[in-house]
Amino acid sequence: MPVGLDGKTSRQQLLQRQFWRAVHRNNYKELNWLLRSRQHINMFEANEQDQIGIIVLGLRYDWSCVELMAKNGGGLRHLCRYASFYGDTEILKFVHTQLRIDVTTLHDEFDELLLFSAVEGSQPTVIRQLADWNADLAAKSMQGDSAILLAAQKGDKEIVQLLNERGLEIGVTDEQGNTIAHHAALVFNGKNILEYLVSKYGDEFRHDALSRGDSNVSASSTTSDLDGVQVQRTVQTSLKLYTTGFNFDSRNNNGATPAYNAAWKGQLQNLEVLAGVGCNLDLGNEDGNTPLIAAAMTDQPSSIAFLIDHGCEVNQMNKGEETALYWAAYNCSAASLEVLLEKGASIEKCDKYGNSPLLVASDHGEVKAVRILLKYNANVNHQNQIGETALMKACAEGHLECVQELVRSSLCNPDVRDDEGNTALLWACMTGQMDVFGYLIEFWNVTKEQIATLQNNDEETCIDWIVENKLQRGIDILKKLGVDVPEREVSQSRSKSYSHENDIDH
Repeated sequence: MPVGLDGKTSRQQLLQRQFWRAVHRNNYKELNWLLRSRQHINMFEANEQDQIGIIVLGLRYDWSCVELMAKNGGGLRHLCRYASFYGDTEILKFVHTQLRIDVTTLHDEFDELLLFSAVEGSQPTVIRQLADWNADLAAKSMQGDSAILLAAQKGDKEIVQLLNERGLEIGVTDEQGNTIAHHAALVFNGKNILEYLVSKYGDEFRHDALSRGDSNVSASSTTSDLDGVQVQRTVQTSLKLYTTGFNFDSRNNNGATPAYNAAWKGQLQNLEVLAGVGCNLDLGNEDGNTPLIAAAMTDQPSSIAFLIDHGCEVNQMNKGEETALYWAAYNCSAASLEVLLEKGASIEKCDKYGNSPLLVASDHGEVKAVRILLKYNANVNHQNQIGETALMKACAEGHLECVQELVRSSLCNPDVRDDEGNTALLWACMTGQMDVFGYLIEFWNVTKEQIATLQNNDEETCIDWIVENKLQRGIDILKKLGVDVPEREVSQSRSKSYSHENDIDH
């Protein structure tokens, strides 16, 4: 007997092997004996192919053994899911017609109808068979989705078309308000589904887009500042309800259109189909983000170029007055930045707080974005609503590489102050960024006299911040400049530093 196994465990293992031997040999008598004798057989144990016994028997079309296993609770649901997922209609026919079990209402081991297993496995043949047996093709999954929407999520045009031809509503939406087009726009093969929708409803949609009047649109106007000029921006929003056709400009609960989804995911082919049918490519979501801004958020340069070439306003803003260029800088989407700037994006267009693309890139430490924006002559000294510059933001966050790029600009002014009178050097000291402080001291050749007299509106100096916060590296830099730092403060700083190091060691 193997070490660690008692007699009971060893007997169970032998019986389990006997069970599998009976399965692989299609031995009805042996299998029947094992099941009838109430032996402790695990009928749900899987083999190396992740198949349980009834599936192995089903794949061999050993109907007598399959029936025997089914009657003894040996995993009929597993078998039917397997058959639905992999497209074995013979198994389903046997269960439905010979065992007289209605597979159209049978749930698999995950408590889903077999219809959804067939959609998941991309098996139109199974769906046709279920439809012929009067399955409810409009049923909802456990997550509340219909089969046609799940097929759209997979980019499965054949199943979408099949379900539509079998009477399933093409305009169905999920709980988030997404249509078939919304889901198809997100995936690689979605083009085929969108082209199918266009072939059925495209002409009507194009006609409606051309003839759309006051009864079909609403105009929401917002005033914004574009390069110093006050302009009135009108966004056309389609309100038409498509009762017989399909609205390719339909918005989900977040206000996103299929075109927005395609741009967000960079699915250029899907975007081309939607543009071709006449979709409004400037419709924004509930935050005012347009497809162009969505493409910039996710660094989709090809989609950005396509949208601008098809008439999208390159400087259009969302509700936060953020442009596509702003978001490309925010996320350091280098390729998108280049495309937007080449296509005429305003490099100085700011958000509602006055933050420019250069400022937001510096704030987030996106050095590549900083380089690109400086190459296109971004204003390195631009100040937001509270007087902060890109350099101040980079200093405050300790983004040394960004600081280096900014100060190397010949136009960078080290003396710019925010509303509280703080310079970039003071910001570095306030936030304890001593690596930045040391670099600026050396780069600008700051003297002892300059560092001693530099102060903000509250008459606070770099020396005050460094000594008060006991920043040892800063104190060393000050002493190197010849600044007379009170010995008591230096001693306390060293004591605190030593104590902190001991705490770490212990």
